Amino acid sequence: LRAAITSANSNAAGDTIVFQNTLSGTIALTSALPSLTDAQGVTIDGTTAKDALTGPDIILNGASAGSNAVGLNLQSNGNTILGLKLTNFNGQGLIIEGSNNKVGGTGARDRNVFLSNAGACCTGQVKIQSGSNSQIMGNYIGLDSDGTTAGGDPGTAVSMAGTGTNNILGGTTTAHRNVIVGGGNG
Repeated sequence: LRAAITSANSNAAGDTIVFQNTLSGTIALTSALPSLTDAQGVTIDGTTAKDALTGPDIILNGASAGSNAVGLNLQSNGNTILGLKLTNFNGQGLIIEGSNNKVGGTGARDRNVFLSNAGACCTGQVKIQSGSNSQIMGNYIGLDSDGTTAGGDPGTAVSMAGTGTNNILGGTTTAHRNVIVGGGNG
């Protein structure tokens, strides 16, 4: 995944990162992944993995990624994140700094799961720091893939306290809603 993100960032055109349909499991990170900086945007699509029909089958585990490590940092515009579970990062599971990003979707297989991220250093499992017109929809935040097991998440579940504008958490239909559990501050 690290090599795919690095390659996408260096390519002038938009890129899509998919996983083989025979692949499932955990990617145990020993350092933070590169931020997404491709000017045309990157799609990371976990819905292509082996058992992704009912939710994420690709797990990004940040337990050993380092102090304040963030799962994914969307610094550029036009990124899409689908079908991933981001867990155990000492920093946020996801930070959005660019515009027009999409995190999740309306189907179970599009759902991202953010669980047990944001140690004492950070606010939010998911944080919109800056940028505009991004949408976070259809995700489990503070809730495991089974839809019933809550994580022991500290701090804020979702932070939209940055300089971003016109960003949407959820949407206009029940399919757009995020299920948010825990987060002592929000």
